[in-house]
Amino acid sequence: MLSLPLPTKSAGDRDIWTLAQCLNKFKENRGLEGFKCDSCSEEGAPSHTIGASSLIEDVPDYLALQVMRMECELTRNLNGRVNYSRRKRMDTVKYPEMIDLAAWTNSPAPQMYELYSIVEHKGKS
Repeated sequence: MLSLPLPTKSAGDRDIWTLAQCLNKFKENRGLEGFKCDSCSEEGAPSHTIGASSLIEDVPDYLALQVMRMECELTRNLNGRVNYSRRKRMDTVKYPEMIDLAAWTNSPAPQMYELYSIVEHKGKS
């Protein structure tokens, strides 16, 4: 199963995303905090970008996708106590009946998938 994040909302964004936008968020370069560079031995050296991105390496015959809808937030109250909260994002994700996943794999060849089913969980957890 491949877990896909929802894109980060900016001011004025609508709560509607496409499957391609979720796959792009999965693929995008993410900064790595606390990474120590082997060549210059400086932590988070400003002269170069340190990051990681994700691609689908082994393309399966059947692919299950899950949209991660939970947002977590850590806040500190006036007493210094850390509070943890989470909420479920109710954004809409539109998906096509056919999709070529080649842009999100290591393979230049087309990787066509046909939508087979959808499971939608409605509940508090």
